Order: sequence, then C-alpha cells, then structure tokens
Amino acid sequence: MFNVLVGFKDLEDKNHIYQVNDNYPRNENKKVTKERIESLSSTNNLRGKVLIERNKLEDMEFEDLKKYCKIMDYKYSKNAEKEDLIEVINESEEIKTDSIVTNPDTTDETSDDASTCVEENPDTTDNE
Repeated sequence: MFNVLVGFKDLEDKNHIYQVNDNYPRNENKKVTKERIESLSSTNNLRGKVLIERNKLEDMEFEDLKKYCKIMDYKYSKNAEKEDLIEVINESEEIKTDSIVTNPDTTDETSDDASTCVEENPDTTDNE
C-alpha cells in the first residue's frame, strides 16, 4: 500500500527494519492503524520526516485497496469494484489547497496552490 521513502525501525511492529523502497506495511503486520499511517506519512513522528508515501491507487491490487479503506475507515459498498474503491479514496482524500491572493488590490480573487514535499533517502536506518 505504501512505499518506504526513508529506512526506519518500526517500534510498533516488533522493531521490524524497513529499508528504502520496501512495502509498508508488511503482510505480517495486521495491526496498522489510521493514526500510524498518518504519522509515518507526515512529519508528525519521532524522526520528523515523511517516512512512507501511498502507492498510486491505480497500481494497487484490489485487496490492498480494500485493506487501505478499512485502515482509513472509508466506507464502501460490499459490491464495490476496484474503480469504486479508487473513487471512494479520492473523494475521502480530496487535496486541501490554500488560497492565496493573486491581486493585492482585490481580496476576493484567489487561486489554489498545492505544495509537494520531496524527501531525501539517507543511507542510515533510524528508529521510528
């Protein structure tokens, strides 16, 4: 479901070591929570770095999409197909954009600005 960007020791998964480009979570880790995903995919963790990123939905297997929806508590029909799950996830995770003033003389003219974060890939593995 996720790609590891920065190697780390998962303190909530029997100290399993994740290397760069590993899949997260590993199949043996059945207790992944929404809070854990949010922590590792943001800077709100012990490392202060984005450690994982979600794989492209289109590249994910149907069962992984279902697991992801379950972890994130996204509701979907029991008859849902892959495309339906992708739609549910996309609707649930609409990108929030900040409004910025494009014309300083007119305060009601705004544009959306989405920023991205690029993370380095250090050679060392630290705890998380």
